[in-house]
Amino acid sequence: MHQRYRANLGVTAESGAEAAHTRSADANLVASLLRARLAETQGDWVAAREQLARLRLIAPERWEVAFRQGHIHIQFGEWEAAAGAFSQAISLRTNAAVSWLGQALAKSCVGAADESYACIQTAIRLASHFQMPLTRTNGFTGPDPSTFDQWEQLGADCLMFLRTNWHNPTALCVYGMVLGTQTQWLQARTNFTEVANLWSNKAMPCVLRAWAHRSLNDRPESNIWVGVGEIASQSITLEPDEPLGWLLRGDAQQRLDRHEAALTNYLRALDLGEESPALRLAIARLQIKLERWPEALANLRRNLVDNPDDMEAARALACILCNGPSEHQDLSNALQLARRLAERAPAGAEGRQVCGLALYRAGKFDEAVRELATSAFIQGPSTNATTACLLALCHSRLGHESQARVYYSLVAPMRENLGQFPGSEVLFVEAETLLGTVTSSIGIRAVKAR
Repeated sequence: MHQRYRANLGVTAESGAEAAHTRSADANLVASLLRARLAETQGDWVAAREQLARLRLIAPERWEVAFRQGHIHIQFGEWEAAAGAFSQAISLRTNAAVSWLGQALAKSCVGAADESYACIQTAIRLASHFQMPLTRTNGFTGPDPSTFDQWEQLGADCLMFLRTNWHNPTALCVYGMVLGTQTQWLQARTNFTEVANLWSNKAMPCVLRAWAHRSLNDRPESNIWVGVGEIASQSITLEPDEPLGWLLRGDAQQRLDRHEAALTNYLRALDLGEESPALRLAIARLQIKLERWPEALANLRRNLVDNPDDMEAARALACILCNGPSEHQDLSNALQLARRLAERAPAGAEGRQVCGLALYRAGKFDEAVRELATSAFIQGPSTNATTACLLALCHSRLGHESQARVYYSLVAPMRENLGQFPGSEVLFVEAETLLGTVTSSIGIRAVKAR
């Protein structure tokens, strides 16, 4: 026992020494990075390069070090060396869009135009602030916070290069994407428009113009999406096999409530290889609106097979299974999904609402009331009409008529915030049947009129 205790002490001491060494190395790395940054802000690129040499000795396999090496090579006009450094940065962190854009800039300056354009295509797919909107109302989400410093460095590189090469399309394009990280969409759109004129036979500038256009929000909502759709159509005309144009046009059509056209565009993007859970979810939502239940169910189940933690897909699937057409209902699976939603996101109002719905359909009215009351509490003043309607139904089934009518009386004032899900209009019809037509505006005719 004592030998084992001494052995454990030895392991602990060794682990402590390793941890101390790691902390020391990290501290040296941070200090060298700060000194390099200070030298750059003072315009002392020789000192910055010296600090970089120290960084390479301390952490030769760190992405930040490889990227900074490319950045400093650009400042010295060493484009071949910059391309090599950015290649290393890409190998160390393949999902960092900013590395691909640095490589695009370097490649364009050594005459590798096709490789440069391919790097831009990859970067557009990776940049979080340019990701396909699909279900969002604004294209901007901000870049990965761990890459802020690198985006700033890349912006400085572009500005330096553009002073003497203002009409270089790659530099204009890259700098436009840097401006996007700063939400300077007006200037970004100007850049992308200029790039589209210089690259008149390429689709990517049109894709970027459409993104900047939708992110400006400087026009009435419908005009924004008409414009996005028109620019996306130009992209499709130039490169029919590029899925991003189809995705953007589908997004525009969806915002304009042209569901059939949106679905056609999304499916075409999927056929061209633009596979993603977000796209499948967007397709499933359109199929639900168009009442194509088997296809919607298949897409939602596919998402949950690939990612069991996809709560949006689980919520939509649970709603169909307990509230969709009778031939597609499966209360047992719906309840299982709904309980998992409430357990995994206990502070999520929508998950609680769906759980309450499933419990109501399963005849577990007491439990349903608890879940729905929690959902209403989380929603606060923005509680939607569907939650109030479900609470009214549950209390009515429990014989609590006075409470049922209290909740039912709240539905009409909330009618601007229905909180609909697949088949939710059936709930309003049930409420009218049980509790009368005191609030007839919530019936199926009003829901469909919306």
